[in-house]
Amino acid sequence: GMNLAETALKANDQVDLIFAVSDAMAQGAAQAVQEAGKDTMTLGLDGNPDTLKDIQAGVVTASLAVFPKEMGKIAMQNIKNYLDGEAIERRNETPLKIIDASNVGEYLN
Repeated sequence: GMNLAETALKANDQVDLIFAVSDAMAQGAAQAVQEAGKDTMTLGLDGNPDTLKDIQAGVVTASLAVFPKEMGKIAMQNIKNYLDGEAIERRNETPLKIIDASNVGEYLN
């Protein structure tokens, strides 16, 4: 995340937001943003504890939290339905939650 963010920040004068496909990449991007002295928002995906601490500290802007336990429940139900000869939904939606400075305290232990 850091190397790609550094390249993007150098190539473009105005980068408003960097969306990373994982929190680890968002943390690297946030480091690049800080080192470049930019005011670019960074958004990650996972909601992992280290990133939540970075959100609280104002380093990372937000994380889109996914809920793997819920994904697992849906997967297991689909497997059971398949084995029982029942219909399986083509599309299954799982909850997502935007965690930012306004609500990060709810998710920190």
